[in-house]
Amino acid sequence: MKFEGHLPGMYWKGAQWALRYKIHHAFFWLLAAIVGAWLFRNSETPVEAVWRMMLVLSVHMVVSYVNLYYLVPKFLRKGEYAIYTLGLLLTLGSATFPMAILVHTILNDQDLQSLVWSTFFLGVIALSLLFTVAISMAFKLVKDWYQEQRKRQELEQLQLQTELKFLKSQINPHFLFNSLNNIYGLTLLKSDKASAALLKLSGILRYVLHDGSKNRVPLESELEQLENYFELEMLRLADSSDCQIQLLPPDEEMYIEPMLFMTLLENAFKHGHKQGGSPQVSCQGHPIENGYVFRVENQISKLTSPSVEKGGIGLVNLKKRLELTYSGHYHFQTTITDNRYGCELSINLKE
Repeated sequence: MKFEGHLPGMYWKGAQWALRYKIHHAFFWLLAAIVGAWLFRNSETPVEAVWRMMLVLSVHMVVSYVNLYYLVPKFLRKGEYAIYTLGLLLTLGSATFPMAILVHTILNDQDLQSLVWSTFFLGVIALSLLFTVAISMAFKLVKDWYQEQRKRQELEQLQLQTELKFLKSQINPHFLFNSLNNIYGLTLLKSDKASAALLKLSGILRYVLHDGSKNRVPLESELEQLENYFELEMLRLADSSDCQIQLLPPDEEMYIEPMLFMTLLENAFKHGHKQGGSPQVSCQGHPIENGYVFRVENQISKLTSPSVEKGGIGLVNLKKRLELTYSGHYHFQTTITDNRYGCELSINLKE
């Protein structure tokens, strides 16, 4: 019974070994030999017929593999079509005469002296070789296309999952600590704002951990969490008069990748606050045709764009994520005007 637990692993290793050493090719040619032997039926026993057909197909094998593993990768995939065509014609021409001899002596069971070298006979042989080349190329191209598609999809899914994992830790820990300290201060003062602030913080954490793993969330949910985040940031600022937010709701129901706009807002508070004093953050958003535009600004002391901090998603990862999910359907730009750094992101959410 203990041996049974190892069977799935053994089967998988066996499959990998078979693919590595092209065992499926042997089954393909064996099947072709069986079909050919059944069509010609020129032997007394089925085994002998299949064996004769395998000898004839050996020429087809050589031509097919020369084409697949030499001519195609060396010339065709590099765009050298003329050289590839010439190489294929030379390969077919070189194999036509040996193939004709095998067909005459093995399949037709005739003496070599009785072989009549007619143009029609050689043409049929060449066409049969060309047909085998076309079939093998079709199988190979379909297999390669499928593998490339699977690898591309796996890579995209892995990249998206990686970005989402980063998003779960996107909220700056200092923001969480400061928010909790401010909420604690409000509780000591028995302020009515404490319970509301705690609910907003809870909502943001739930959004990051739960909705952050989804492919799409309602745009209104994203905007709601932006406002919650903004209001919590206001709790830790001595002077918040220079900070403002205005987010207009969409005219219709739309869905968006989670935490895209939040990245820009959190980045503005983080880097704006580092300059000392009030971060002077302004945030606006409004719907456009088939999408939404979000813009955030913060003051800077030097004419340099914010750097990507270790541990944060940053603007670089944001751009990568946009390329993965909205390639060709978004516009992102940054501006520096009068010591203010701005980021504007517009996304077509209907594509």
